[in-house]
Amino acid sequence: MFEDLHKLANLKAGNVVTINWLPYNDEQLFKLPLRVRKSVLYYRHRLPTLVAQHGIEIGVIKEFRTEVHRAKNHQIYTCAIAIDLNGKEYRKSIW
Repeated sequence: MFEDLHKLANLKAGNVVTINWLPYNDEQLFKLPLRVRKSVLYYRHRLPTLVAQHGIEIGVIKEFRTEVHRAKNHQIYTCAIAIDLNGKEYRKSIW
């Protein structure tokens, strides 16, 4: 899946490819390759379980998304962003 997202980010040089996990955005899925869509739907279904495995209640997450973009140096960067109910933003780079 990451290979497909990286290819898409290369094609959209300078633009961010975003996957919204919470809240869901099904319209956005149709802009993604089929393999990515299938993976997103699978992980969306498992998201409550995956979050619980980290000791977090899904109800405290207001927004959760993944962003992939190509920087000016042609490097691909992937970042997970979560925002809790208090509005605090958490960012984590994914390597």
